[in-house]
Amino acid sequence: MISEEARNLSVIITGASSGIGRQVAIDLASAGVKLLAIARREDLLKQVRETDKSHIDILSIDITCPENDSKILKWALSASGVLGLINCAGIGEFGDFAELPFESFEKQIAVNLLAPARLIHLLLPELIKRKGQIVNVLSVVCETIIPDSEAYSASKSGLQMLSKVLSQSHRKQGLRVSCVIPGAVDTPMWAGKAFIPKKEDMLTPEAVSRIVCDVVLSPPDRNFDEILLTPPVGIS
Repeated sequence: MISEEARNLSVIITGASSGIGRQVAIDLASAGVKLLAIARREDLLKQVRETDKSHIDILSIDITCPENDSKILKWALSASGVLGLINCAGIGEFGDFAELPFESFEKQIAVNLLAPARLIHLLLPELIKRKGQIVNVLSVVCETIIPDSEAYSASKSGLQMLSKVLSQSHRKQGLRVSCVIPGAVDTPMWAGKAFIPKKEDMLTPEAVSRIVCDVVLSPPDRNFDEILLTPPVGIS
């Protein structure tokens, strides 16, 4: 049965081709939410759309390129009901700060902080107008110091603070802003990394998606400012 909250929602989600973003897109669509799923890899996006063609539209773009903003805004303006934005897209590269090329730092800031900030800026008037919702999927690096994660930590913590200020600035206008902060998650982001946590010590995308969906589908009389989600063994 489709809830009234789901029936009245149109949500834009980034990073929807794999990992947490993919699972959130599939789970929200199955709940009856109309979605625009965004990612660079069109072949994987098409696989996501195949799970629910009636609820999932796809857009294969690079979210770091401002020239693509008009396509996102066009969908948002044509969508009905309460508007939502879920920022799931993210990249990470870990290592000694002095040894990694600075381009790695810049790229992580671009994908993890600047791109979601620009999307929020683009959609904010419409989000406020429709008393909408922003959910930013962050990382446990916002809560604890992880060695050799300078760029990743800076980008995720920057988005966390942006979320807090936006929430305080626009809460009385009906805008809901939430941060979901998971520990290590078993996603393709770990591929090729020098250090990979044990699979059994990581969260699954399904576990994180359940929390994100609960936040998105919550009634408008409440807001989850931040949710810290960790594996049973603790922060990993």
